Amino acid sequence: MCRSLARNVFATGGLSLVLLLASAVLTIALAYQALATGRSHRALAETVLHDYADLAAEEFVRRATTYIGDYGFAMAIRGLADTVAHDGALPAPQSLAAAIPPRSRRAAELVGGMFRQSGPDGHLEARDMDVPRDLGRQLARLPLAAAGEAAPQFRLVEVDDGGRPRLFVVAGERGAGPERRLVGFEARLDQVGAWLSEHALGDPLLPQALVDRGATEASMTVVVRSRTGHVVFSSHPGQGGDTPLAVRDMGERARSGALPGFSVAVAMAPSAADRLVIGGLPRSRTGWLIGLFALCMGLFLAALFQFRREQRHALAREDFIARASHELRTPVTRIRMFAETLLLDRVRSDEERKSALQALDRAARRLSLLVDNVLQFSRRPGNREEEQDPIPDERVDVAALAREVVDEFRSVQGAVPPIELVAGAGIEARIGPDAFRQVLLNLLDNACKYGGAAPVRIRLCEDAGMARLQVDDAGPGVPPGDRERIWRPYFRLDRDRRSAVSGTGIGLAVVGELVSRHGGRCAVEDAPGGGARFVVVLPLARESERATGAARP
Repeated sequence: MCRSLARNVFATGGLSLVLLLASAVLTIALAYQALATGRSHRALAETVLHDYADLAAEEFVRRATTYIGDYGFAMAIRGLADTVAHDGALPAPQSLAAAIPPRSRRAAELVGGMFRQSGPDGHLEARDMDVPRDLGRQLARLPLAAAGEAAPQFRLVEVDDGGRPRLFVVAGERGAGPERRLVGFEARLDQVGAWLSEHALGDPLLPQALVDRGATEASMTVVVRSRTGHVVFSSHPGQGGDTPLAVRDMGERARSGALPGFSVAVAMAPSAADRLVIGGLPRSRTGWLIGLFALCMGLFLAALFQFRREQRHALAREDFIARASHELRTPVTRIRMFAETLLLDRVRSDEERKSALQALDRAARRLSLLVDNVLQFSRRPGNREEEQDPIPDERVDVAALAREVVDEFRSVQGAVPPIELVAGAGIEARIGPDAFRQVLLNLLDNACKYGGAAPVRIRLCEDAGMARLQVDDAGPGVPPGDRERIWRPYFRLDRDRRSAVSGTGIGLAVVGELVSRHGGRCAVEDAPGGGARFVVVLPLARESERATGAARP
């Protein structure tokens, strides 16, 4: 039966472990799927952001080349070429503005200083500007169209003037004949940026059906760079740039070649993806998934610990039942044997009859002590759900009661080692008589079991306002590391498990439980002459209680 019980407990616990392990594996699988889904969603959202950035960059290039190229640089250089061809000299800014068609007259805002290059030596004549050192050399390398065309094609020349980028718009002079003549002006980069901001970014770069304007302006950064990498325009100056999602050449598709070599980079802040992308970028759930996995693993380890604990308890209960059965079988066998002897009238004299009756009494008392221990142990908290039976708490003359218990123990055990009792007179404690009797009987039984034929010494005295009971034996003692654990149920020392000393493993647990319920404490020490000293400390009766009642006889 005991083995079947242990197997059932193991089978139940094993099933629980399998289920918990399966739940842990399922949690890992779900976490992996969640991470994979999050990565897929994030990749899809980032792809959408790239597409939006690419669409915005293409629209920006279209607007920039149209306004800066067709309505800006082209109109300004045409007006400059016409004026120089008509007057033969570089015009004043007002004259240049008057030479530009009225609908495009704002192109004059882009013009800074003006210059012309003519003569076989490439002499440069400038107005309202200082001529950079490298400008003439770069102009000589320009592949310009033939002079006199109806719509002069302009080219851009960028010069690094001491770390400061300068941009020049150049075209062939009208009516120049076979001689190579150039006219041009320096583009005002501040006005170029203002035009880009006004005309290229004046309206949302993305369709209103996709995003709202506020979200686009807040999340999108547009940066225009020249051929040499200088920043010509930035929609958010001074802002740390996110990684560009799209980069386009601004002269790639321009008919007029408005800004050849210039590039535009469009970046979008991931923080604005919730407003730009339907559903937004998924938030990382790594921390939550790790926490869930850690919780699952914690529950699994807790279940494993509980399973091992229950397994140990099941084995301990099985061992207890086996040892208790053996302990109970001994007095029961003696009772049956002497009862049969008396029933069959096999005694030869009155002396043998009396001896048989005394043996029956000792066996019955021994059986009663074992049953009392089992019953008391079964009433411990946690062994059953109902409340404990109350223990009578009264004023008891423990010295007189200790003498009765010693005499009773001698009658139970028959031939026992010498028991020496030293008890002061009038020691009264607050404890139930039956509880004190059971405590002392268990301590005496333990001392005789492990002390052999050596004397057992009992001392009862008052110490620091408490009643102190100590029982010394001459046994092997208790190792210091086990002195707290011997009061636990089912616990036995390893050496006792391997020896022939019998025991149920609940005697000292019953002692500790009874003493604790009466407000006392238990301990074990080294006896002065070797062996173990078991100490029980109980509260003394108050003086008012001593004056109002008589001591228990």
